[in-house]
Amino acid sequence: FTDTNWDTGSAPTAADTPNICGGNVGTVVNAPGAACDALRLGADHADYGPGELTIGPSGTISVGHWCELGNDWGGGGDGSGTININGGSWYQGVTGGELYVGASGDETGVVNLNSGYMEVMSLQVGKGEGTTGHVQIDGGDLQVLEGSLYCGYGDPDPSYPCHGFGTIDLTEGVLTTNCDVTGFQLWTAQIAGGSITGYGQVGNVYMDYNATVNKTFVRAAFVPEFDLGDVNRDGEVNGLDVQPFVDLVLSGSYQDEADMNEDTFVNGLDVDPFVAAVIGGGTTAAVPEPSAVVLLVIGLLAAGSRFRWGRSGRRCADSAVPAG
Repeated sequence: FTDTNWDTGSAPTAADTPNICGGNVGTVVNAPGAACDALRLGADHADYGPGELTIGPSGTISVGHWCELGNDWGGGGDGSGTININGGSWYQGVTGGELYVGASGDETGVVNLNSGYMEVMSLQVGKGEGTTGHVQIDGGDLQVLEGSLYCGYGDPDPSYPCHGFGTIDLTEGVLTTNCDVTGFQLWTAQIAGGSITGYGQVGNVYMDYNATVNKTFVRAAFVPEFDLGDVNRDGEVNGLDVQPFVDLVLSGSYQDEADMNEDTFVNGLDVDPFVAAVIGGGTTAAVPEPSAVVLLVIGLLAAGSRFRWGRSGRRCADSAVPAG
């Protein structure tokens, strides 16, 4: 842990309530054992500013009570707060373990769960009036214990805990609670109203209750369609896709649009059909005699010292809606 990233002057202990504010946007927990009593990320104040915390693959943090993302303290600046979970674990499943995503004023709070695990007792997204909160679940498991999940929809009704605007979107990850909420109006209304979506689309999530483990699982209901070759995802297959395609092949990373032969890898075997798609405007006919596109792809690949023709960049199998 880097001591200067915490306003306590050192990595916090379980008795501390640190602020990550004022440009401390590079704070990373990359080892097990981080702890604090409560935590604030981002505050709009003359002495503070935006805050960001990332939990790396081996990192864990335990928060004993509340955590606030995005606070308006009257400073007129940026008081946004962000949490990134990149393979590590966040533990806040204790009494008073409330995560406020968009805590007060007109500030913004964001949680990006890319992989790993998050556990909170209560999740309130878009809590304060005028706030914006968003939780993006692209992998991993976010567990909201006891079903206490609220997304703001701009209603100032004092009986509802969130008065800003809050959204949760799922792609590959899962939202879990340890009780049956399939008939709980709070959850079903938030799904029907568009506060909880799959791939950004209303109604494209489903709830599945497993009585054996007494948990409800919320997942995205489908994988959206995509066009092979449209690597930059602008809706067209053309020369603008060449550089991002080459970058993927060289790095061994995976992207559906670049897997031209659909063998679950992005590698040299995809080059010919990709070139054919670019030349054909999206079709994958045979590659004609060398053209400017062919020569450009070959040149870019040749320039990449890390280029490998072997199989790399495996993707996970496409997920279908699982049985109960």
